[in-house]
Amino acid sequence: MQRLATETGETVNLAVLTGDKVLYLVRLRNSDLVTANIQVGSTLPAVHTSIGKLLLSFLSPPT
Repeated sequence: MQRLATETGETVNLAVLTGDKVLYLVRLRNSDLVTANIQVGSTLPAVHTSIGKLLLSFLSPPT
């Protein structure tokens, strides 16, 4: 993750889906002054985050 952050210059997050929320496990911030203030251990509604939408897209359709 550190290499990805260094090579891209972007913030890199590792998160998991817990129910309908995203739990942030690791966050490597870039040097931008304006960015979301997300702390490791915080949870946010999955539908309100880009990483949450990505994780939701891999779920199987309901049966």
